[in-house]
Amino acid sequence: MSYINVIGTALIIFPIIAFMMTIPYMFYEYRKYGSINKLRTLIIFSFVLYLLCVYFLVILPLPKPESVHTTYLEKINLIPFSFVYDFIMKTPLRISNPATYLKAFKHATFFVPFFNVLMTIPFGMYLRYYFQFDLKKTAIAGLLLSLFFELTQLSGLYFIYSGPYRLCDIDDLIMNTLGAVLGYFIFGFIKNMLPSREKIDEESYAEGEKVPSIRRMFAFIIDLMIIGFVNIFINKGALSFAIIFIIYYGSLEIYGNQTIGMKVMRYRISFSHERIKNIIELNLLRYLYYFGVFEIIAFILDYLERYRNTLITMIIFIGVCLMFGYFIYLVMIVLLNKKTLYERAVDVKYISQVKR
Repeated sequence: MSYINVIGTALIIFPIIAFMMTIPYMFYEYRKYGSINKLRTLIIFSFVLYLLCVYFLVILPLPKPESVHTTYLEKINLIPFSFVYDFIMKTPLRISNPATYLKAFKHATFFVPFFNVLMTIPFGMYLRYYFQFDLKKTAIAGLLLSLFFELTQLSGLYFIYSGPYRLCDIDDLIMNTLGAVLGYFIFGFIKNMLPSREKIDEESYAEGEKVPSIRRMFAFIIDLMIIGFVNIFINKGALSFAIIFIIYYGSLEIYGNQTIGMKVMRYRISFSHERIKNIIELNLLRYLYYFGVFEIIAFILDYLERYRNTLITMIIFIGVCLMFGYFIYLVMIVLLNKKTLYERAVDVKYISQVKR
């Protein structure tokens, strides 16, 4: 399997990993900064893609289990800089013959150590740029990353195989660590071409002074989980859920202008006038907006189900379509960062509490 094929495999797997980390990433960003910065997102996800590519380059191609018959001692090299000896003794390079230079560069004794250095140069660049590691921390991190890769090989992919299927080489530790250090220095020449980490944070906090719909939806989901958990121990019916919903939101918003979900997402609500009256109206309309419409349509459809015929079946189908359409409407309101109908009716405002 060529390097290109291995990287292609990583590119195929990456969307799955990106999908799995998107929600936790968004939650963390809204919690810490109050917003999601596009450049930060690009850096983080590209870093994950880079690590995935490097990891696959280390473990792939996987051999057939029955082909692995080596012992651990056979796959360990503890002699440092043995690649230098191999290059001197096995390379086709002849200093006096320029025709051998290209052959030497293509020989395994050169390109394998060179590739091990090249592989971790981006790692050192990421660590210095975004994670703000100094030289010492970058070198240690490069060493630990390489050690993780070597132990992965030595353990036979965490003991999935009966023995190691690749060499655990101390020279790889040296070359990988050197690559991370070189990446640290290389980034020093281009750091002024990119916005600093401090500027990214500053822009994130400035944008976090707003409270967009997705941030509010995270808070809403947290609150719903709490309400649902309480409802399980009281009664599983829709009526008890509605009562708990209104009491939960009403009491917490009256007491502190924020629910638990809002506190986690670090914002609170505010009204221009008649605070308590607006809170009561807000929560009645909020429940109707998210659940009442569905419950009303479901009740009508359930009633019509008793008198099913061709016309009733068509009406039921239309009702189901309406429910689905309304759900799409709710999703689009969040994605387009629009205020909901109940927020407009009560004129509620959201105050961010994210601190720099």
